[in-house]
Amino acid sequence: MESEQRSTGGSPETQRLVDTSSDIFAEEVSEMVYEIASETRLARDSGYGTPGPILPQNAKTSLSEKEKLRALANILHDFKKRFSPAEASDVASLQQDLQSLRQQNRDLQQEIKRLQLICRDQQKVQNGLYREISELENKRRLTLDFFGYLIETEHKLREMISHSADLEADISKALTQRIEQVEEIFPASPLKRKYWMDSNIELLDQADRERKEALSRRMSLEELDTALATTLMELLDGENTPAGYEATNSTREG
Repeated sequence: MESEQRSTGGSPETQRLVDTSSDIFAEEVSEMVYEIASETRLARDSGYGTPGPILPQNAKTSLSEKEKLRALANILHDFKKRFSPAEASDVASLQQDLQSLRQQNRDLQQEIKRLQLICRDQQKVQNGLYREISELENKRRLTLDFFGYLIETEHKLREMISHSADLEADISKALTQRIEQVEEIFPASPLKRKYWMDSNIELLDQADRERKEALSRRMSLEELDTALATTLMELLDGENTPAGYEATNSTREG
Protein backbone atom coordinates (compact mmCIF):
# COMPACT_ATOMS: atom_id res chain seq x y z
CA MET A 1 0.00 0.00 0.00
CA GLU A 2 2.85 2.31 0.86
CA SER A 3 4.55 1.50 -2.46
CA GLU A 4 1.40 2.41 -4.33
CA GLN A 5 1.21 5.69 -2.43
CA ARG A 6 4.81 6.50 -3.32
CA SER A 7 4.23 5.64 -6.98
CA THR A 8 1.19 7.87 -7.31
CA GLY A 9 2.77 10.79 -5.48
CA GLY A 10 -0.69 11.77 -4.20
CA SER A 11 -2.23 12.41 -0.82
CA PRO A 12 -3.49 9.66 1.49
CA GLU A 13 -7.03 10.61 0.57
CA THR A 14 -6.27 10.07 -3.10
CA GLN A 15 -4.56 6.73 -2.31
CA ARG A 16 -7.55 5.63 -0.28
CA LEU A 17 -9.82 6.57 -3.18
CA VAL A 18 -7.69 4.45 -5.51
CA ASP A 19 -7.67 1.45 -3.19
CA THR A 20 -11.45 1.49 -2.60
CA SER A 21 -12.55 2.18 -6.16
CA SER A 22 -14.75 -0.29 -7.96
CA ASP A 23 -15.00 -1.11 -11.61
CA ILE A 24 -18.18 0.93 -12.05
CA PHE A 25 -16.67 3.99 -10.36
CA ALA A 26 -13.50 3.66 -12.42
CA GLU A 27 -15.56 3.47 -15.61
CA GLU A 28 -17.50 6.62 -14.68
CA VAL A 29 -14.29 8.48 -13.82
CA SER A 30 -12.79 7.40 -17.13
CA GLU A 31 -15.81 8.77 -19.01
CA MET A 32 -15.64 12.04 -17.07
CA VAL A 33 -11.94 12.44 -17.83
CA TYR A 34 -12.57 11.79 -21.49
CA GLU A 35 -15.42 14.34 -21.58
CA ILE A 36 -13.23 16.97 -19.92
CA ALA A 37 -10.48 16.32 -22.42
CA SER A 38 -12.90 16.49 -25.35
CA GLU A 39 -14.65 19.70 -24.24
CA THR A 40 -11.71 21.80 -23.09
CA ARG A 41 -9.03 20.35 -25.39
CA LEU A 42 -6.54 20.59 -22.56
CA ALA A 43 -3.91 18.44 -24.20
CA ARG A 44 -3.74 20.62 -27.34
CA ASP A 45 -4.63 24.16 -26.20
CA SER A 46 -3.43 24.39 -22.59
CA GLY A 47 -0.23 22.38 -23.01
CA TYR A 48 -0.23 20.28 -19.85
CA GLY A 49 3.12 18.59 -19.33
CA THR A 50 2.10 15.84 -16.97
CA PRO A 51 2.71 12.38 -18.43
CA GLY A 52 -0.50 11.01 -19.78
CA PRO A 53 -3.02 13.29 -18.03
CA ILE A 54 -5.46 13.04 -20.92
CA LEU A 55 -6.66 9.64 -21.85
CA PRO A 56 -7.31 8.55 -25.40
CA GLN A 57 -10.74 7.36 -26.39
CA ASN A 58 -9.75 3.71 -26.00
CA ALA A 59 -8.45 4.31 -22.47
CA LYS A 60 -11.48 2.53 -21.07
CA THR A 61 -10.11 -0.77 -22.28
CA SER A 62 -6.36 -0.11 -22.38
CA LEU A 63 -5.77 1.44 -18.93
CA SER A 64 -6.45 0.05 -15.52
CA GLU A 65 -8.74 1.73 -13.07
CA LYS A 66 -5.87 2.89 -10.89
CA GLU A 67 -4.05 4.45 -13.81
CA LYS A 68 -7.20 6.27 -14.81
CA LEU A 69 -7.62 7.61 -11.30
CA ARG A 70 -3.99 8.65 -11.20
CA ALA A 71 -4.51 10.57 -14.44
CA LEU A 72 -7.57 12.26 -12.96
CA ALA A 73 -5.63 13.15 -9.82
CA ASN A 74 -2.83 14.64 -11.91
CA ILE A 75 -5.35 16.72 -13.88
CA LEU A 76 -7.00 17.99 -10.69
CA HIS A 77 -3.61 18.80 -9.17
CA ASP A 78 -2.60 20.64 -12.34
CA PHE A 79 -5.87 22.62 -12.31
CA LYS A 80 -5.32 23.50 -8.68
CA LYS A 81 -1.76 24.63 -9.38
CA ARG A 82 -2.71 26.64 -12.46
CA PHE A 83 -5.87 28.28 -11.04
CA SER A 84 -4.76 28.78 -7.47
CA PRO A 85 -5.75 32.13 -5.91
CA ALA A 86 -3.30 34.97 -6.33
CA GLU A 87 -0.99 35.95 -3.54
CA ALA A 88 -1.94 38.72 -1.15
CA SER A 89 0.65 41.05 -2.67
CA ASP A 90 -0.70 40.39 -6.15
CA VAL A 91 -4.25 41.11 -4.98
CA ALA A 92 -3.14 44.36 -3.36
CA SER A 93 -1.30 45.37 -6.52
CA LEU A 94 -4.35 44.55 -8.63
CA GLN A 95 -6.56 46.56 -6.27
CA GLN A 96 -4.20 49.51 -6.52
CA ASP A 97 -4.22 49.26 -10.29
CA LEU A 98 -8.01 49.08 -10.23
CA GLN A 99 -8.24 52.15 -8.00
CA SER A 100 -5.79 53.96 -10.25
CA LEU A 101 -7.86 53.09 -13.31
CA ARG A 102 -11.03 54.24 -11.55
CA GLN A 103 -9.36 57.53 -10.62
CA GLN A 104 -8.19 57.97 -14.21
CA ASN A 105 -11.72 57.22 -15.38
CA ARG A 106 -13.14 59.86 -13.01
CA ASP A 107 -10.53 62.37 -14.17
CA LEU A 108 -11.38 61.62 -17.78
CA GLN A 109 -15.10 62.02 -17.05
CA GLN A 110 -14.45 65.40 -15.42
CA GLU A 111 -12.27 66.45 -18.34
CA ILE A 112 -15.02 65.38 -20.76
CA LYS A 113 -17.58 67.43 -18.82
CA ARG A 114 -15.23 70.43 -18.80
CA LEU A 115 -14.68 70.15 -22.54
CA GLN A 116 -18.43 69.79 -23.09
CA LEU A 117 -19.02 73.01 -21.13
CA ILE A 118 -16.34 74.77 -23.17
CA CYS A 119 -17.93 73.48 -26.38
CA ARG A 120 -21.36 74.72 -25.28
CA ASP A 121 -19.92 78.15 -24.42
CA GLN A 122 -18.10 78.29 -27.74
CA GLN A 123 -21.32 77.29 -29.51
CA LYS A 124 -23.18 80.11 -27.76
CA VAL A 125 -20.47 82.59 -28.75
CA GLN A 126 -20.53 81.27 -32.30
CA ASN A 127 -24.31 81.60 -32.48
CA GLY A 128 -24.04 85.16 -31.16
CA LEU A 129 -21.44 85.99 -33.78
CA TYR A 130 -23.65 84.49 -36.48
CA ARG A 131 -26.54 86.68 -35.31
CA GLU A 132 -24.34 89.78 -35.30
CA ILE A 133 -23.06 88.94 -38.77
CA SER A 134 -26.64 88.49 -39.98
CA GLU A 135 -27.70 91.81 -38.45
CA LEU A 136 -24.70 93.60 -39.94
CA GLU A 137 -25.44 92.06 -43.31
CA ASN A 138 -29.05 93.27 -43.09
CA LYS A 139 -27.87 96.76 -42.11
CA ARG A 140 -25.39 96.74 -44.96
CA ARG A 141 -28.09 95.67 -47.40
CA LEU A 142 -30.45 98.40 -46.15
CA THR A 143 -27.64 100.97 -46.33
CA LEU A 144 -26.87 100.01 -49.90
CA ASP A 145 -30.56 100.19 -50.81
CA PHE A 146 -30.84 103.61 -49.17
CA PHE A 147 -27.65 104.67 -50.91
CA GLY A 148 -29.13 103.68 -54.26
CA TYR A 149 -32.37 105.47 -53.39
CA LEU A 150 -30.42 108.65 -52.55
CA ILE A 151 -28.55 108.49 -55.84
CA GLU A 152 -31.79 108.04 -57.73
CA THR A 153 -33.37 110.93 -55.79
CA GLU A 154 -30.38 113.13 -56.54
CA HIS A 155 -30.76 112.43 -60.25
CA LYS A 156 -34.46 113.33 -60.08
CA LEU A 157 -33.68 116.52 -58.16
CA ARG A 158 -31.15 117.55 -60.75
CA GLU A 159 -33.76 116.98 -63.44
CA MET A 160 -36.26 119.07 -61.45
CA ILE A 161 -33.68 121.84 -60.97
CA SER A 162 -32.95 121.85 -64.68
CA HIS A 163 -36.66 121.92 -65.47
CA SER A 164 -37.21 124.73 -62.93
CA ALA A 165 -34.40 126.75 -64.46
CA ASP A 166 -35.91 126.28 -67.90
CA LEU A 167 -39.31 127.32 -66.56
CA GLU A 168 -37.82 130.40 -64.91
CA ALA A 169 -36.12 131.35 -68.16
CA ASP A 170 -39.40 130.93 -70.03
CA ILE A 171 -41.23 133.12 -67.50
CA SER A 172 -38.52 135.79 -67.66
CA LYS A 173 -38.65 135.71 -71.44
CA ALA A 174 -42.44 136.03 -71.42
CA LEU A 175 -42.27 138.95 -68.97
CA THR A 176 -39.68 140.67 -71.08
CA GLN A 177 -41.82 140.28 -74.16
CA ARG A 178 -44.85 141.53 -72.24
CA ILE A 179 -43.00 144.60 -71.02
CA GLU A 180 -41.81 145.33 -74.51
CA GLN A 181 -45.37 145.06 -75.77
CA VAL A 182 -46.56 147.35 -72.99
CA GLU A 183 -43.95 149.90 -73.81
CA GLU A 184 -44.96 149.81 -77.45
CA ILE A 185 -48.66 150.35 -76.77
CA PHE A 186 -48.24 152.51 -73.67
CA PRO A 187 -50.71 155.44 -74.09
CA ALA A 188 -49.39 158.96 -74.08
CA SER A 189 -52.31 160.43 -72.13
CA PRO A 190 -51.88 160.27 -68.34
CA LEU A 191 -55.51 159.28 -67.81
CA LYS A 192 -55.36 156.50 -70.38
CA ARG A 193 -52.00 155.41 -68.95
CA LYS A 194 -53.48 155.08 -65.45
CA TYR A 195 -56.45 153.16 -66.74
CA TRP A 196 -54.22 150.82 -68.69
CA MET A 197 -51.94 150.20 -65.69
CA ASP A 198 -54.92 149.47 -63.44
CA SER A 199 -56.28 146.94 -65.90
CA ASN A 200 -52.95 145.11 -66.41
CA ILE A 201 -51.47 145.32 -62.92
CA GLU A 202 -53.04 142.01 -61.87
CA LEU A 203 -51.55 140.19 -64.84
CA LEU A 204 -48.15 141.69 -64.16
CA ASP A 205 -48.33 140.76 -60.46
CA GLN A 206 -49.30 137.19 -61.33
CA ALA A 207 -46.36 136.85 -63.72
CA ASP A 208 -44.01 138.26 -61.09
CA ARG A 209 -45.35 135.85 -58.44
CA GLU A 210 -44.81 132.90 -60.77
CA ARG A 211 -41.27 134.01 -61.43
CA LYS A 212 -40.54 134.33 -57.70
CA GLU A 213 -42.12 130.93 -56.97
CA ALA A 214 -40.04 129.29 -59.67
CA LEU A 215 -36.92 130.94 -58.26
CA SER A 216 -37.78 129.85 -54.71
CA ARG A 217 -38.45 126.28 -55.87
CA ARG A 218 -35.17 126.15 -57.69
CA MET A 219 -33.31 127.39 -54.61
CA SER A 220 -35.07 124.81 -52.43
CA LEU A 221 -34.16 122.05 -54.85
CA GLU A 222 -30.55 123.20 -54.85
CA GLU A 223 -30.50 123.13 -51.04
CA LEU A 224 -32.00 119.62 -51.05
CA ASP A 225 -29.45 118.52 -53.62
CA THR A 226 -26.65 119.87 -51.43
CA ALA A 227 -28.04 118.02 -48.40
CA LEU A 228 -28.29 114.78 -50.37
CA ALA A 229 -24.75 115.16 -51.63
CA THR A 230 -23.55 115.69 -48.05
CA THR A 231 -25.46 112.60 -46.88
CA LEU A 232 -23.97 110.51 -49.66
CA MET A 233 -20.47 111.63 -48.75
CA GLU A 234 -21.09 110.76 -45.10
CA LEU A 235 -22.34 107.32 -46.11
CA LEU A 236 -19.30 106.80 -48.28
CA ASP A 237 -17.00 107.88 -45.45
CA GLY A 238 -18.88 105.69 -42.95
CA GLU A 239 -19.01 102.56 -45.05
CA ASN A 240 -15.76 103.23 -46.88
CA THR A 241 -16.86 100.69 -49.47
CA PRO A 242 -17.61 102.50 -52.73
CA ALA A 243 -16.07 99.60 -54.65
CA GLY A 244 -18.25 97.17 -52.74
CA TYR A 245 -21.31 99.19 -53.58
CA GLU A 246 -20.42 99.19 -57.26
CA ALA A 247 -19.84 95.45 -57.09
CA THR A 248 -23.21 95.01 -55.41
CA ASN A 249 -24.94 97.09 -58.06
CA SER A 250 -23.22 95.17 -60.83
CA THR A 251 -24.29 91.94 -59.16
CA ARG A 252 -27.90 93.10 -58.96
CA GLU A 253 -27.88 94.22 -62.57
CA GLY A 254 -26.34 90.89 -63.58
